[in-house]
Amino acid sequence: MDPKTHVQLLFDNSPNAIIIYEVKNKGASSYDYIIQDVNPASLKIEKWHKKDVLGKPLGEVRPGVDNFGIIGAFQKVLKTGEPLRYPETVYEDYNEQR
Repeated sequence: MDPKTHVQLLFDNSPNAIIIYEVKNKGASSYDYIIQDVNPASLKIEKWHKKDVLGKPLGEVRPGVDNFGIIGAFQKVLKTGEPLRYPETVYEDYNEQR
C-alpha cells in the first residue's frame, strides 16, 4: 500500500476528530483557519455536514472558539511542527451548552 493510501485510510477511519486547515496570515484568529477537509469522526462529533463547513473559517462554523484557548495551541503547532493533543472536554462542555 502506498503511503498516501495509508494516510487516507487513517484519516477516514480514525475515531478522533481530524480537521485540515489552510492557515492565513499568522493564524492569530479562528478566522485565519480555513477548513479544507474533515474526517467522518469530526462530522459525527460536531454534528456538521461536510458541504456546510468546507472552505469556511473555523470562527464561522464554531463561534466563540477563540475563547477556548485552542488558537494558541494551533500557533504552537505551526511554530514547532510538533503534534499537540487538545483536551476535548472543552468542546464537550461547549456542545452541552448549545
